[in-house]
Amino acid sequence: MKELKEFLQSRITLEGHGKENTLKNVYETFEKEFLCPYEVKRNRGVLNTLTVWLMGLPSCLNIPYKHANITPLMYALGYEVKHLDDASISRLYFRQMAIILFESYYENKQILA
Repeated sequence: MKELKEFLQSRITLEGHGKENTLKNVYETFEKEFLCPYEVKRNRGVLNTLTVWLMGLPSCLNIPYKHANITPLMYALGYEVKHLDDASISRLYFRQMAIILFESYYENKQILA
């Protein structure tokens, strides 16, 4: 996942938003643009909502979105995806990016249970 994190960091385009290109700022953009109680309920959680937002191609990221581009990227990044079809690889790609953003945002925060 380290390679995907580095890839994701290299694809941030927040200059037009007046922010520094950080994973934390991408997550904050997600919070402002898409995170609301309705979406969390509809998508059954924040992580699923973040995944859906990423699949909608947010303007602050310049990431591949076609199976034809995602599949070879995941192979190149070292993911064992030989047994998966293109759609499953794409779902894994967006889900892994959501996990990276979520963890990056909350890595230094206390989460109350």
